[in-house]
Amino acid sequence: MTSTVAPPKPPAAAKAAAGAGIALVLVAQLMIVLDAAVVNVALPRIADDLEFTPAALTWVLNGYTLAFGGLLLLGGRLGDVFGRRRMFVAGLSVFTLFSLAGGFAPTDDLLVIARALQGFGAAIAAPQVLALLTTSAKDEAGRARAIALFSAVSSSGASIGLILGGILTDIASWRWTLFINVPIGLVVLALVGRLVAETAPRPGRFDIVGAVTATGGAA
Repeated sequence: MTSTVAPPKPPAAAKAAAGAGIALVLVAQLMIVLDAAVVNVALPRIADDLEFTPAALTWVLNGYTLAFGGLLLLGGRLGDVFGRRRMFVAGLSVFTLFSLAGGFAPTDDLLVIARALQGFGAAIAAPQVLALLTTSAKDEAGRARAIALFSAVSSSGASIGLILGGILTDIASWRWTLFINVPIGLVVLALVGRLVAETAPRPGRFDIVGAVTATGGAA
């Protein structure tokens, strides 16, 4: 006769820490996703303030989305080789820094460059999110909840970005559509080392030429 013993449940403190780590990573995911849309509503104000031409104005959006989409595979590979949390921190640091730079941009060219570098940071950080969510969860039920929340955050990010962009532009300035990322990013960076565990790095090679040509070809 055999019996099955259920594995011991993790302590309440460990569960709370895991939940806090998951929430922290999801905040970063929301920030990255909504940034593709948050400046949409502000484009007329940006054009007036920095004297964009209609054609150049599209690069406020395209600079971010092209760098983000074109470098995602490279970002994922960097996380495999160097560790997910390490590359999440690196990417989010770049994203936060150039959110600040974009908010202060005095010319149209500098704003487009800052947006492209924001997209580069997002491409490094975003592929790490799902891996960190699954490793932070303590059991299968926790992983299922984390993935469900990830899907909800990712799908709602564009809508939230449009609403937030309109509010910030009306009550403050278009520059706050970028400045808003800075305090959020700094809080995530300050806490992620305590609440999220690092993943084991794996050796591998990078297709840097492929990433650059794919992004450059799309541009």
